[in-house]
Amino acid sequence: MNTYTDLTLYWQCPRRWGYHKQGWREVMTNPVVLRGSYVHLALHTHWTGGDPAVAVAKAVLDLQSTLTTMRMEWPEKRTLQSIAAEALDLTGRYLNHLGQELHVRLSEHNLVVGDVGGHPDAIADYQEKLCLIELKTSDYLNLRGLDHTGQADYYAWLWWMQTGSHVALLLLDIISPEYITRLVRPPRLDKGAYMGLSIGKLTSWEGKLDTVMEQPRYGFWCNRCPFLKACNIRDAGGDDQEVLMQDFLRE
Repeated sequence: MNTYTDLTLYWQCPRRWGYHKQGWREVMTNPVVLRGSYVHLALHTHWTGGDPAVAVAKAVLDLQSTLTTMRMEWPEKRTLQSIAAEALDLTGRYLNHLGQELHVRLSEHNLVVGDVGGHPDAIADYQEKLCLIELKTSDYLNLRGLDHTGQADYYAWLWWMQTGSHVALLLLDIISPEYITRLVRPPRLDKGAYMGLSIGKLTSWEGKLDTVMEQPRYGFWCNRCPFLKACNIRDAGGDDQEVLMQDFLRE
């Protein structure tokens, strides 16, 4: 099954998507991305009746254990604990500022239509209407730019295809240290269907990963790619799998 993440990775670079489909996952990430993952975890835990602080603390311990096992050290000046604390603070601010208007029915509910799928952050009632919530936790604060990606429309299309019912509104909730805000609009199912069709086309490439791996898309984004070292070694005729085993986990 392929998801929105698969499509964005493929559009960035087929080879990067190929590494992803081989099961390689980053251990290291930057503090903003890690903070965002903790915010998502905290809200999912809250919406499903758990304790966000306990869940985030366990995630920190799990990451520390993985780093120790792989003989790595967290390279950033900010500690994992301080990043977790900021994530919990942002979670509390969001719930106080915007969360009280929501009655969440489902959190990270898995949606599957044929060979494509995904899990929106939440399905909820908002102002007596069924809505789909997409959380954005990066420091990129261009609301229209974030909304233009089509991700929320894709999830709305999946929901319609799987359940036969429509969400009335999409809520794009921005959670960052600078501000917490919400963009509300109706879904575009035509756009969601286009995204679904594009994601579905990836299925034909899953059995041809060797071909995909020989189709890198070089560009300025390469310097930010976690697979840059492995990619360079592969281009030089070396063993990229050996490098991956040192720096990545494999699912």
